[in-house]
Amino acid sequence: CDPVALLEHAREMAERGVTTSAVGIGDRYSPLQLDALAEGGRGRLHDAATPQEIAEVVTGELGELKTVTARNVRITCQCPPGAIVEGLSRQSVDRYGGIATFSLGEIVGGAIRPLALRVELPAREKGESLSIGFEISWQDPQTPDREQLLTLEVPVKVVSTQQAAES
Repeated sequence: CDPVALLEHAREMAERGVTTSAVGIGDRYSPLQLDALAEGGRGRLHDAATPQEIAEVVTGELGELKTVTARNVRITCQCPPGAIVEGLSRQSVDRYGGIATFSLGEIVGGAIRPLALRVELPAREKGESLSIGFEISWQDPQTPDREQLLTLEVPVKVVSTQQAAES
């Protein structure tokens, strides 16, 4: 019943390709455990009050399985030495040195999966340029044994706090 343990267990299952969504039935369920399962399992938490709504939730979840366009989506962020990257979204994160990998799970066609990051950079000289590297990887549901990969570099230029406030 421990939400932290449930979140971790669901996260481990999601890493193996088992997504977990949860349905709260009625008005008196505790969302703590269900939310932990859905968050860790890269699924969703649904509310249902009637048998009809339960059926609609399950049917909707099953229908979305057909429209998955990317599985096991991961965004890896590599910052300059001394930088700290923190996820502000609810996705799980694995850290290794200056590299942070965020797991987004599955993405359904037409859906948007936001990822908000906070990057704290060490002090630099005004005018200095640096970059933050991102690697986005995913599996196509049609060819799950082949990983897709996209890389990009985001340039960052150091400005004074006065310049930043004016722009």
